[in-house]
Amino acid sequence: MHRIDTSTAQRDKFGQGKNGFTRGNPQTGTPATQLDYLYCDAIQEEIANAIESAGFTLDKSKHDQLAMAIKEFVNKGSVKLNSSTDSTSETEAATPLAVKKVNDNAVIANANAISANSNANNAHNRINAIVDKFEPCVNESRVYSNNKKTYLFVRDDGIVAAYNTEKNKMVWGFDAKGELGVGTIHSSHVVGLSEHVTNMFTQSFGQNGYTRLPNGLIIQWGIVNSLGTDGRNGTLQSFFIAFPNACFSISTNDTGDGTNTTAAIPISTSQFKCWGKTTINDSPFRNTTMFYMAIGF
Repeated sequence: MHRIDTSTAQRDKFGQGKNGFTRGNPQTGTPATQLDYLYCDAIQEEIANAIESAGFTLDKSKHDQLAMAIKEFVNKGSVKLNSSTDSTSETEAATPLAVKKVNDNAVIANANAISANSNANNAHNRINAIVDKFEPCVNESRVYSNNKKTYLFVRDDGIVAAYNTEKNKMVWGFDAKGELGVGTIHSSHVVGLSEHVTNMFTQSFGQNGYTRLPNGLIIQWGIVNSLGTDGRNGTLQSFFIAFPNACFSISTNDTGDGTNTTAAIPISTSQFKCWGKTTINDSPFRNTTMFYMAIGF
């Protein structure tokens, strides 16, 4: 395309080098601007190229093709807006709202990153503290005290124990069965020990009574009378309780003024004979109240 440049064009009408048209003036002898074929060809080709570039075929019966071409160019070149933050379109532009969403998400992501970094540092510090106190070995795992003087260990064979590094020995430990193998526990620290031990015994306390030990041994006692009239045969008495198996022995003593000698002998698991006799002048047997203690099982 070019501006009119024939000899009759009005020079510099629209500025330096920008010619225009004139209708002429007969009174002053100024001719009207003449069109040549070059200028007309230029106009024709500019318009035809625009129409064809828009995808239309030139049609001499239509007079709106240039207008349609312009509309097509406008439509193809118009910008569509999109507020989405996850769109992959290459023909749409982001709105201020989309930009704000991205910025807000970036702020949140940055805050999360700072928080995650802080959490990671805290976790790292905690891991370092754990690593400083924990040591995996070949056949055991150890947890150390802060001063490293003592550590707890768990072995593959099931032993759980405490080791004193200053004494260089195990101070207490339980085996795989849960039994204490090394060290002692004070009885006051064993919950329910007193009740447990007490329940291992059965007994009856009184002037006549007994106690049965956990191993089956029975100790019983009581007060009985021997009659002098029974003489050498002795007075037959019954134990407070019968021994399930046997009576080993009986010991006696005079419960009175202590001047009489006393004796007893078991004759079965439930009975015994007893005697009382004064030692003065070889006196005969006499009535005597005595205390006895028998042992059996």
